[in-house]
Parts: sequence; C-alpha cells; structure tokens
Amino acid sequence: MANSYYTAQKSRGDGRQSFAVTFRHPLRTDSRGKPGLKVRRGLGTADPAEADRLVGELTILLSDERYWSLSARNEAVQRFSPIVVSAFYSGLEVAVETADRARDGVLPLPGADEGYSRVLLVGTTGSGKTTLLRHLIGSHPRKDRFPSTSPGKTTVADLELITAPATEDFRGVVTFLPERAVRGYVQECVTAACLSAWSGDDDAKVARHLLQHADQKFRLQYVLGEWPADDESGDEEWGFDADDEGESDVENSAADVPSEAERSANAQRLGDWIRRIRQLVSDQASAVAEAVGIDWSSLSGDALDAAEDILTMEIENSEEYADIVLEIIDQILARFERLDDQQLARTTTGWPTTWEMTSNNRDAFLGSMRWFTSNYAPRYGRLITPLVQGIRVRGPFRPDIEGVGEPKLVLIDGQGLGHTPDSAASVTTNITGRFPDVDVILLVDNATQPMQAAPLAVLRSVATGGYQEKLTIAFTHFDQVTGANVLTVTAKRDHVIGAARNVLNTLRSEIGPTLVRSLERELEARCFMLGWLDRGTERLAPKMRDQLKALLTSIELATVPAEPIPATPVYDPASVGFAVQAAARDFQTRWAARLGFDVVEGVPKAHWASVKALNRRIADRWSIEYRNLMPVADLFTRLSEEISKFLDQPVDWEGDASDAGERERAVSAVRRAVSVALHEFARDRVIEQHVTDWVRAHDRGGRGSTLERARDIRAIYEDAAPVPGVIMTTQTQAFLDRVRALVHQAVIDGGGKIAGVPASH
Repeated sequence: MANSYYTAQKSRGDGRQSFAVTFRHPLRTDSRGKPGLKVRRGLGTADPAEADRLVGELTILLSDERYWSLSARNEAVQRFSPIVVSAFYSGLEVAVETADRARDGVLPLPGADEGYSRVLLVGTTGSGKTTLLRHLIGSHPRKDRFPSTSPGKTTVADLELITAPATEDFRGVVTFLPERAVRGYVQECVTAACLSAWSGDDDAKVARHLLQHADQKFRLQYVLGEWPADDESGDEEWGFDADDEGESDVENSAADVPSEAERSANAQRLGDWIRRIRQLVSDQASAVAEAVGIDWSSLSGDALDAAEDILTMEIENSEEYADIVLEIIDQILARFERLDDQQLARTTTGWPTTWEMTSNNRDAFLGSMRWFTSNYAPRYGRLITPLVQGIRVRGPFRPDIEGVGEPKLVLIDGQGLGHTPDSAASVTTNITGRFPDVDVILLVDNATQPMQAAPLAVLRSVATGGYQEKLTIAFTHFDQVTGANVLTVTAKRDHVIGAARNVLNTLRSEIGPTLVRSLERELEARCFMLGWLDRGTERLAPKMRDQLKALLTSIELATVPAEPIPATPVYDPASVGFAVQAAARDFQTRWAARLGFDVVEGVPKAHWASVKALNRRIADRWSIEYRNLMPVADLFTRLSEEISKFLDQPVDWEGDASDAGERERAVSAVRRAVSVALHEFARDRVIEQHVTDWVRAHDRGGRGSTLERARDIRAIYEDAAPVPGVIMTTQTQAFLDRVRALVHQAVIDGGGKIAGVPASH
C-alpha cells in the first residue's frame, strides 16, 4: 500500500562530502506525538549516482507498509542495501539501559562497605556548592578549573566524583542526553525564536531565544557559537571563572578554541537560520490569519494566547521548521567528531551515549573532561556541555589540607535549586530520590541570606523523609557577612545560625514542632562557616582551612554504623485516611490554580506554553518535570508531609521508649521507609498509569486546545489523587486503600508496628 507522504530525498550536509537521506519516518513520532518524524541519516558515499540508488531503495521501502515493523527487518535485509535497512530500522529498538546503569557498568559507586562516604551536595544556583566541591577534591581554581563555575547555572548535569588512592589512574565516563530529549530541547529553542521573531524582536534577541533555552540549562551557544555582538570593544569575560589571577594556560590553548574560519562559518549559519525563521513566521502567521479569519493586531489576553498556540502548532508542523531542527541537530552531532571514536559509544542511529577515558596524567585528563563541563566563552562553538546528562570520575583527588590524608569520598553535585519564593514548593525527585542512597546530605547555603525559600524546602523534605541525621549545612560567603552588630567572628556565626533558627520556627505549624526541634537540636554542631572559597585552598586563612577539615571529618564519621533502636512505635491504621485526605486536597488545590481553574494565594497560574512544555516531556518520555512544574514531586511532597504528621503520633510504644532521642530515631526510621515507598507510588499514579492520557493531552491542537489540554491534565491529577470524603467513590476508595496498605507495610519495614496487625504480617 503506497503512501506518498513518506518519501526520501538526497541531501548533503553543511561542509560535508558524503550524501545523506532525509525522510519522514512512519514509525517515529514528531513533536506533537504524530507519526512522521523527519530524520536524516548518512549514506556513506560521495558518489551522486550511488546516493540516488540508495535513496530510491529507501523510497520503495517507505512506500510499502509491509516493512513498517521491526519484525519485517529480516525480510528487508534480503531486498535492500544494509545502509538503507539501518537508516529505517535503527532507533526503533527499545532502549533498556539507563544512564545511571551505563555509568555503573564502567565505574560503580563504592559505598560504606568499602569505607566510602557518599555525599550529596544540594543548594541554590550561585550558592557555591561546586566551588566548595573544588576544595574537597583539591582542584585549583586557576590551574585545574574543574568542575566549572560561574555566577549562572553552571552545573546542568550530575557530576559524581570518587576519590581514589594516589597509585590509581584517572578514569571518567560521560553519559549524554538521549536523542529525543535533545530534539525536544532544540524544537523548543526554535519555537521560542519563532515567537520572538513574531513579536518583532531584533535579530540579536531572536538569536538569544534560539541559543539559550528558557530554563537556562540547554545553551546552544556553547555548541553552535555566539551571535556576533554589534560592539565587542566593551565585552567582558562572562564565561569561565573570571578572577583576579588572570587567564589560565589550560583554557587558553589556541588548539582548543574555534579558528576565525570556524567562527565565521558559525555566524553565517546562525544568520541563515534567523533569516529563515523570520520568513517561516511571516508565512505561517499570514496563513493562520487567513484560515481562521483573525486580525493579529486586534488580539489580546486569552484570545492572543489561543491564537499564538494555533500559530505555534502550524509553525511546528511545517517542513521548514523540521529542516531547521534537523540542521541544528546535524551541527550538534558534528561536534562529537572531535572525540576519539574508540572512546565514544553510540546507538544504532549514531547518537552518542557514553564516552570513556583513562589516563595517568592529571592535566591531560582534566583537559579532556573540560569539553563536557566547561562554559569558557572563547570555546563557544566547540563545547559539548549542554548535551551531557551525567559525569562520573574516579581518580587520586584529595583536599590540599594538611593532616587530612586520602579521604574516601563519593561527591555528588547536581543542578542547583531554583530561586523559588515558595518555601512549600517541592524539591525535584532527582534530589529527594537520592536521599536513601547517600550518607550525607550537604546543604550549601549563602551565609549572607541564610535559609531562603529553596533551602527551606530542602529542610522540609529532609525532615519529613526522616533524614535529619544525614543533614550537614555549609554556609558559604561567610566573609561577606557584615554589619554594625556583627564585628567579630563569633557574632557573625551567631547571626547566621540565629537567622536559620528563626526561619526553622516558621515551619512549626506546617511540619510539626517535633520535627523542628529535631532539626534545631544539632543545628549548630552540623553547621560549617566557609568564606573566600573562590581562592585556592592554599590561600585560605587557617581558620577557614580548619572549617574545611572539620567538615571532612564530619563526612567521614557519617558511615559509622548507628546503634540498634530499642523503641518500637505502634500506629493506629485508621488515622492514615485523614493524612491522605489533606495531602490529596492540597495537591488538587495547587494544581487547579496552576492550570487556571482556581485562584490560590502564592500559587501563580502557569503560562500555557509552560504547561505544554511539561506535557511534551511526559508524553515523549524524556522528563517528568519542567522548571517549577513538578507533578510527581508535588504529590510525593504533599503525601510525605501529611503522613509525617501521622507518624509523629504513635498510639503506643513497645520496647525501651523512655529516651526522647531514641523515640525520634525510631520514628525517623519509619519515615525513611515510608518516603522510599511514596517515591515510586507518586510516579506510578501520576505518570505510569496515565501514559496514554498524557499523549492525548499533548495531541490537542487548534482553537481551544489550551483549555482542553489543561482539562485533560486536571483529569489526570483527579484520577491520580482523588480527595477522600464523606461519600467515597470506587476510585477514591481504591486510592485510599492503596496508600493505607503502602504506609502500613512501610511502617513495618521501618521497624514500627500497626495496632492489631501481627508482627509477622
């Protein structure tokens, strides 16, 4: 059965000798979840006649639906050339290996059984956690410049660093974002540039939208180069580690920066894309206005949003849009050509998955790793940093502090927390999901403004999850704490800790006084004051070095096994229902406000484009969050906090419960078990049980699609977490029974008991 929509065309990439074939794939979905994703595959030949023959074969394959399944691959092998078969069937296989597993296969993370302390660094963007990490591993800010730092969002991928004895080589493995995620990011950047052009912005601003994603994590200027500035005479080095010590030779090699010819080619390519984007927008805006019968200049408010959604859909469905996206992805892939193929693993479609390196030379090793971590502006146009999903490194790293020795550490540094004004906001599950597997949760906060909303949200998650004993706080920028009432070091320290205590007190009504007291009890002993961290460790004042040494000692002691808990809390099984009711109601109320169905103080309505971006990620299965829209984390947080209040009130105790500290330890153990169970439960309820519903919502298009999509998403949430009430539906009862069973089992797994249930249950 023929289908003229699926045909193949010969093309030749920018500056390439070999030909490629471009076609719409009938088995792969586009940005709207529809079959017909436009793809490009290399043909491996520079001979025009041979390229035409291969394109002809692929056109025949595309015209016959008998070949449109993996099961038909063997039959296709008998008829078509291997490169044609590979072009069509590659990428249809289901990937089973996650990025974490890929890194584990090269460099497993050691744990306490090997004497290692696992440390998770958490903090807001700009708090200095990556700078602190440098001191913990002895990385010099000027000689090594690893990992990269800057005032902006530098850490956009997880970095896991394992210290090793001095006799070991340096080893590293890098995992990259999957192809569907990069394609999604590129599409969003192109769409943002189109909307910028439609708004009448100048070329520089349109280029900025193209080259820097709205969440500031995916920055295409690192890969594609910068838009040429009108006047470069006043430019400053905003990129890699500007300091007062001058440039470093490790970042200043002529071999590492693009040549004038490269920069010129990059600029010309960007200029061509901007020109085509403007033409694309003009054509589609005129077509939409004519088809729908609207006057763009007369629209405002919701009507403008609705029309803009229609325009976006038409732009994203156009051939020119698909071509621009493909060309950008081609340029992204071209940057990997500088890497050694023997160290680089790829999928069957040619997409990079992992890169490995082993070296006994520190400078050579760190120099190679900088391609994946650097944000050094002169290297823009060659860097691969935005494509990195995670980095794991093992080597003879050690702090430059006398008397420390060679501590066994696993240091995990992830993306910084956003600066949210809402202390009740959820913490991403990428962070809370790691809490059970680490020995230390190292919260890095700015001493000049301690415990703002985002760090406070982390404390809520730590406390309600039962992880208080793992918490350590490093207050950075201590040198900048000034004022007429803080003239001495002691006064400055008291001021910082006092401010933290005052903020903790605001949580009493939200998470309960028991948890707040638990956090306060050892607050001072768990806090470390650090300043001047932008300097090399050798230049720090003796007291600052002492603070770093004390912090390291605290980290190493975290693996000491805890004493057995003599007390056993006993809970009333009926009381869980009230906690579930409160959690579900809070979850529904907040999301009703975000989706525009209600008004709640402190919860702003999300822009339709942000809701659509969240929907796109979930439907396309490459993320479950977008910026501050985190439905899984929200459901987990609401359930965790409300059930934590239930766990605070055992109806009885068994064993030796005379000591308040032992009672808190017992309840914390139960909280941890409940928290682990709730993580998986929340994702299952919101995502896994509603995959087709998310896809259906994403497929919405045309007039009224924004409201329809919001209604679809609200229906997903109402089914995922229905609010128990006086009148219980079958759906609500099933939800309540599932949570109750989960909590009951977690209580038992955590060392507690359920009244009336035998211990062997």
